[in-house]
Amino acid sequence: MENPTSFDLNFAIKHWRSALEQSPAMQGEDLDELESHLREAVSDLRARGLSEEEAVLIAARRLGWAETLVREFDKVNVAVVWRDRAVWMLAGTLFFVTGWDLSRMTEAAIIYFGSLTAATGLSLGWFGVVAKSVSLGSVASLFWLMATGRVSRWNTGSTWLRQHPVGCATILLGGVVTLKIVASAFEMLLIRNLGPQAIGQTYAVTMWFNAFSPAIAMVAMIVLFARLLSGRVKNTGGIRVAAWMLGPFMAMSLLASPARAQANYHSVLSAVTVVADKKDSATLDDAMKLWSAGKKDDAMATFLTVDFSRRPLFPVGSALNYSEAQFIALPQTAREKLSQQMLEDIHLLKEIGVHVRNAGKAASAAADKARSDQCNTKLQQCGDAFDQPDSLALLKLMGKALKKMAAGTSGPAK
Repeated sequence: MENPTSFDLNFAIKHWRSALEQSPAMQGEDLDELESHLREAVSDLRARGLSEEEAVLIAARRLGWAETLVREFDKVNVAVVWRDRAVWMLAGTLFFVTGWDLSRMTEAAIIYFGSLTAATGLSLGWFGVVAKSVSLGSVASLFWLMATGRVSRWNTGSTWLRQHPVGCATILLGGVVTLKIVASAFEMLLIRNLGPQAIGQTYAVTMWFNAFSPAIAMVAMIVLFARLLSGRVKNTGGIRVAAWMLGPFMAMSLLASPARAQANYHSVLSAVTVVADKKDSATLDDAMKLWSAGKKDDAMATFLTVDFSRRPLFPVGSALNYSEAQFIALPQTAREKLSQQMLEDIHLLKEIGVHVRNAGKAASAAADKARSDQCNTKLQQCGDAFDQPDSLALLKLMGKALKKMAAGTSGPAK
């Protein structure tokens, strides 16, 4: 008696069809028609005495290899294919925005809980950098697992996402909105809990990291992109999806990196400045502290010895170190808190400038040309240092006022 075959015709046809469903060019009606032709061919071959397994193999080969069928239908359903690619581009953009917002939320949460301790602003900033790095690394690892299917438990989820790009984009969009809200909440709590100096120090470090992290991420994505397209992984569906998801991200990174690097230039300088490098040279901060203590002549003497070519001009964490673009990019609550300290510092600088200008005029009246020139030269140097293209708008105005004082063409600064 002949043993019954274990071959399942319907399962074999379903498996054949699922391979074709991976391509957006294969629409439901196209697959139904191809399946109908396949079943007719199988019935015909069965009538000629072939087994079901042999009939399916021969019929499928006659219809064409999956790659050949996909290429042909790509030509027919061009609009459908490009619409699918556009959806994956959107999903890719949202994926990386979601990952960035997740890292931002993690960073804000870690810094906030750290602010409840006695940690300094610089320490909090570095805690945030580490948290953000770990978070971004986790997102990149998740993307790699989903794109390559290397871990079996991700296969079901990644397959569903590839087959439902609209659902994928919707989930990611919801994630972006949720993460932005939570991250903003943590940032508001953090800003309320820290003083202006600590806030400035924290953002000096985190903005330094943000100046470089997009470039690092772009290099990592390019490496991943190259590996996926090199044929070293078997998951062709994942390669296709990854290609369309990585494309817009790399384009945005290439376009944004120069502007971002320029915007964060002074933050980098502030964050990497070594305190020990200060040595015995006088700084504006020294002069401002002396003035606040009521030692006006000492403050002026210190001001006259400051090297205005050194950067940063102000201590790490001072709002006056920011560029206008950086300051605007800060959360509103942080701007409001830093603005108060910034206005107080500007007022101090104005008073010092007026005092130096008056001392210069008094020296000129007393025929002390060397002293008069020294006062005017330092006012001019300070004004030039403040009146830079990437300075805060308020600091630029202060710089112009100091230069007018140096030229002797105005009264007290207004």
